[in-house]
Amino acid sequence: KMAPMSGCASARLLICFGYLLFFIVFCLSGAESLLTYDRDLLLSIRSAMINLQNSDTGPAFPPPLEPGVNPDLGPLLPVGLPLPRRPWKRKRGKRAGFFVQLRKILRGEALPDRCSAAVLWRIQQKLNGVGLISLLNGAPDAGRYLKAWETKNPRRRSLESLCSLARQPPAIIEPGAHTPPDSSAKMMLINARSIANKSHILNDLFRTKKFNFLWISESWQRENDVTHLRELCPQDCSFFSAPRTTGRGGGTAVIFKKHFSCQIISSNSYSSFEMIMIKIGRVQPVYGILVYRPPGSTSSFLSDFQDLLSSTIKLDRIIIVGDFNIHAEDLSNSSTREFLNMMNSFNFSQHVSGPTHRAGHTLDLVFSYGLLVDKLQINDVVFSDHKSVSFHINLNSESLLPDSAKQRRIINSSTILNFSSLFDFVPPSSDDVELLTNSFNDHCLKILDQVAPYKTSRSSSASSSPWLNNQILDLRRSYRKAERLWKRTGLVVHREYFKELLESYNEAVENARSSFFSNLICQNKNNPKVLFDTISSIVSSPPQQAQLSSADDCNTFLHFFENKVLNLRSSIPPAPPLRRGGPPVLRVFHLLLPNYTK
Repeated sequence: KMAPMSGCASARLLICFGYLLFFIVFCLSGAESLLTYDRDLLLSIRSAMINLQNSDTGPAFPPPLEPGVNPDLGPLLPVGLPLPRRPWKRKRGKRAGFFVQLRKILRGEALPDRCSAAVLWRIQQKLNGVGLISLLNGAPDAGRYLKAWETKNPRRRSLESLCSLARQPPAIIEPGAHTPPDSSAKMMLINARSIANKSHILNDLFRTKKFNFLWISESWQRENDVTHLRELCPQDCSFFSAPRTTGRGGGTAVIFKKHFSCQIISSNSYSSFEMIMIKIGRVQPVYGILVYRPPGSTSSFLSDFQDLLSSTIKLDRIIIVGDFNIHAEDLSNSSTREFLNMMNSFNFSQHVSGPTHRAGHTLDLVFSYGLLVDKLQINDVVFSDHKSVSFHINLNSESLLPDSAKQRRIINSSTILNFSSLFDFVPPSSDDVELLTNSFNDHCLKILDQVAPYKTSRSSSASSSPWLNNQILDLRRSYRKAERLWKRTGLVVHREYFKELLESYNEAVENARSSFFSNLICQNKNNPKVLFDTISSIVSSPPQQAQLSSADDCNTFLHFFENKVLNLRSSIPPAPPLRRGGPPVLRVFHLLLPNYTK
């Protein structure tokens, strides 16, 4: 019976010992320990140590905090440091990555408290040697600050070793200095795929957008047929065309304003592509080449096009545009790479960087050499499966023809009365008719300059279309409104509605123009001059040809004939010298007898 009592006493002793231990722990819990870590900080230290151990520079630990550090000091960061490259891909939804926090620091924004120490430690390594960096912004104690120390740079690079280069100051234009006039030309490239059923649409587009040049590939015009080009060309414009001589389709054409000095250049013909070449200006001309390459062999096209580029190597300023039927966006294609490398070898720059076809390919290209091409835009159109490419180039002022100005006097009834009131001619006292006439004329001109001085009037270049009636103008307003709606929404139904109105407008203008010329011919059937002028304005084309020549070619031509004349002179033997006798001498004298005088 004593054994159970001993076990109960021992159990009570253990309970008392437990209560005593709990009391001691509870009473001493208010004492501060040397270091206190919460859960988040321990996890941050663990991830930071793992990243340091796995770094490329080997295991390295930051030095302890220096005793003189102010905990309230903000982050001292340099301005304009380049962002390092991203070493790995960031997962979607992550907003606490290294680059995100580094951009916040460079923008001067505060870092969140939940930012991991591993990310902050990487930021410290990138911003090496720049002073104090706040690892955990907003921490109340100084233990959250570390000093970045200088590490060994394996590649020996230092931004302090870079020298700043002085830039050339911009040119200052003095007040009153002469500046050349603006001679920028606005151009558009379009693959029309037949202008027969869209000539009036292109005419309205040319006039509305105020283009100076319109480059058209695939005009589908037959030889000696310029009727649709006449319909397309406004009154103040002219055109050059190169239709396909055999078969259907193809063809190129250029529409330009008349105040530009333009000439068509005769050049070689190639079997793999069609082209037309024009010359803009005279002193420092710009040569424009429009190319259309039908689908076919790429090797033959590259060979022929290289011959064309070789023939233009003496020219200073060239622009080449057109539909090349080469997927310029697909650099993995060997034909594309070979074509672009060939253009680069001739120092041509390509400016189109987007899809120009409905299928998403870049087929219509713009190349330039020695020219500034800017403001390039690719716009969608509904009348072709190609998009239009518009751009600007700078031309010399001499490329513009001088304006045709006229001087005239405006004489009316009031002019006659004023002239009569001011006429007080007193003839000079002389009988010389010439003197009296000159005095009278001078006096009349002096009075006429006062009452009716000369006024300069310039010829108007506004296009005149007398066949446009109110119905056509309403259709034009309707289709432009539909175009703005389609551009704003991008819906297919709005695109089809705009296309339908555009076709109705083109048909209405075609019918009105035909009726106008029919009535004009019927009214002047007895006037041959009006009839011939009317027919000529409809079916004739401006014939202009110019040879591709430069100053060196002209000098070579001149020296050829000079050398030929010198060679001919050297082949002719010299003529014998003329013998000149002495003065006449009287050697014989006969007496004149009287019989000889009878």
